[in-house]
Amino acid sequence: ATPATPATVFNLNLTDAWMLDDVAFQGNAAVIGLQGLVNREGPKLYLTYPPDWAYSYTGMVRESLAASQGLAFSPLSSALEALRLLAPGCAKGFVVWDPAVRESLVVAYTVAGLEDALVVPPHGPLLQAVRELGLPMVANFSLRFQNQTAVDIYQWAYDQYGQRCNASQVVWLGGSCAPTLHGAIADYGVMTRSFFTDLSTQPGGGGVGGVGAG
Repeated sequence: ATPATPATVFNLNLTDAWMLDDVAFQGNAAVIGLQGLVNREGPKLYLTYPPDWAYSYTGMVRESLAASQGLAFSPLSSALEALRLLAPGCAKGFVVWDPAVRESLVVAYTVAGLEDALVVPPHGPLLQAVRELGLPMVANFSLRFQNQTAVDIYQWAYDQYGQRCNASQVVWLGGSCAPTLHGAIADYGVMTRSFFTDLSTQPGGGGVGGVGAG
């Protein structure tokens, strides 16, 4: 019998950049959300994290999947290439977040899951790329949350979107504080249309935990 042709999955090596205002991080944030959208119907995009990432085995997992599942990984060169190639067909819009307000990206991921949207910063090549794809802007948080506390932001988000989200889980997008964000779990939250929030590790860091409480 003729061997089955391996299924093609795209792989992108993420950049070791996690500062909100870093263009490379903004690309990471966009493709992590894209991964959640495009993989809803099956494995299409794999992200390999840097060797010094806390969970350093993503490269080994990729190699194991190639061997055990018969997957052929096709390399992508950049976040822009990933968006241009994979967003058509799975993305229906985009959300603009504010690099000056960490919580805006967390809320943007909630909207991304609900609206099948990509998350992009307010300026630069990522925004240009989604516009070139003809996608509409479904939410603009570029100035929406400035000078607000985390509790106020997440309460607003819960009031706006909570009832539409997956009722069985909440995604806590913590692990690091501003001005960084480690969003490796965000693809899963977008895929499952979950509500995103954060659990602050800083003393007096907003007291997040009363989300949804009146």
